[in-house]
Amino acid sequence: MSQTKPKRPTGLTVLGILYIITAITNFVSAMETFRVYQATKLWSDGDSVLGMVWFFLFITMILFFVIAGLIFSGKGRKAIIGLVIATIVLGVISLMAQSPAAIMSIIVNIIIIIYLRKQHVKEYFDGTSIQSTFSSESNLHPPSTSTDDAEPLDILKKRYAEGEITKEEFDDIKKDLM
Repeated sequence: MSQTKPKRPTGLTVLGILYIITAITNFVSAMETFRVYQATKLWSDGDSVLGMVWFFLFITMILFFVIAGLIFSGKGRKAIIGLVIATIVLGVISLMAQSPAAIMSIIVNIIIIIYLRKQHVKEYFDGTSIQSTFSSESNLHPPSTSTDDAEPLDILKKRYAEGEITKEEFDDIKKDLM
């Protein structure tokens, strides 16, 4: 039997949408910066401030779309954290270059790093559920329902077969049941 992936937390959906909105905001800001850059002929004058702003906005836009894609796919929590840290660094650099979109970028990134540390979010990315796993170290027992007439050993075998518990946990619990 295959274990079903936990449902995506609503907070992740909201953050994914915020990332898409922020990416679009960065795109619009990057295009406006590029337009101003071209209109004032600063491009050929060698003024690098607007060029750097445009570059950072464009790179963060790409990173935001990648992060949103990873969030919606439910894969790569560690990759998301790495990209978020890179985006925060780019946001700080863009903020020093007086880019208004950088403020939203930094705020969204701080929120997502905090949120990615929550247990139910980790479970979503890992494909596990706290309700379907337990630790023999803490002497917790698997959840049971009053309508379930299965024997404890049968439940234990099923949980082991589905990969909910390790071999060591199986052996320890089996020893306790015998």
